[in-house]
Amino acid sequence: MRVTVDPGVALKGRLDAEAARRGVTMESLVIDAVERAFPAKDAEYRRPTVIGIGEGPEDLSTRYKQIRRDLAAGRQGGR
Repeated sequence: MRVTVDPGVALKGRLDAEAARRGVTMESLVIDAVERAFPAKDAEYRRPTVIGIGEGPEDLSTRYKQIRRDLAAGRQGGR
């Protein structure tokens, strides 16, 4: 199916620049944008590619009970 749109000069310039930056055609850029704006209803859930795992001063999962007690008592949950 072929669809013709007139994006206007300003939008066409932005589309051209973004397509060049990504190294793709304007057609593929527009198709990708439309697919993201209107996903298929049966599209499966996409998991995040980054998960919040890392090292920190202390793992909150070891302190969650104390944090809940502090919050219930009106404290800020400080250490």
